[in-house]
Amino acid sequence: MPKRQADIAANVGQLVEEQLLSLDEVIDQVNTPEVRERLVAAVSEVMRTKLDSMLPRIIPGKVIQLIGDTLEKVVRQEAGQIISQAVESVREYLTSEIQIKQIVEDKINQFDLDQLEEMVRGVASTELRSIEILGGVLGFIIGLVQMVIMILFY
Repeated sequence: MPKRQADIAANVGQLVEEQLLSLDEVIDQVNTPEVRERLVAAVSEVMRTKLDSMLPRIIPGKVIQLIGDTLEKVVRQEAGQIISQAVESVREYLTSEIQIKQIVEDKINQFDLDQLEEMVRGVASTELRSIEILGGVLGFIIGLVQMVIMILFY
């Protein structure tokens, strides 16, 4: 297994990237109307807080409220388009710069050999147990068949 750790890491990395988790899928899961609405709400809240702290206290509260409401309205109107553009820009960057395959491969190569073996056994333990039981049953049946053949032909 030590000689094959790099091969195993490369194969698992490729499997994860191609079959299990692509950056486009992750970005699509994040780029939902609910997430966009949360972003807009967070931006609006931060904007109001900053506005309250930045404007001098001599400005009447009603004026500050009016300015805040106007800015929030503008943010809510424009945020959807801005967020969509930002997500697409981030998508291009992430898909060109981040390689899930390489990340997985590096992580697996960093594992101690015993740790990697324990992980593989943990994942495969139930399947290996089923194979052992099936092998035992098949061995028993083949043994019985051989015994019957020997009794019949001798």
